[in-house]
Amino acid sequence: MMHSVSLGSRAGSDITPELSVFQAVCAGCHRMIRDRFLLRVTDGLWHEDCVRCAACGDALTNSCFLRDRKLYCKRDYAE
Repeated sequence: MMHSVSLGSRAGSDITPELSVFQAVCAGCHRMIRDRFLLRVTDGLWHEDCVRCAACGDALTNSCFLRDRKLYCKRDYAE
């Protein structure tokens, strides 16, 4: 099943910046998020720098695809 997630600016509708008023753990690196803002991608919270393709490591800034709970760029998802 293909899941595409649109990644806009930090104020976009699919990535929601939130103030870190509680202790959040990044879904990518599993470390505490101590940044002023965090990103909500699918059902997880992420550091901005951790939203990267699981295959090539490129930053995912506009969109991403989800497979087996991992994020991919369009090119690597298609392979």
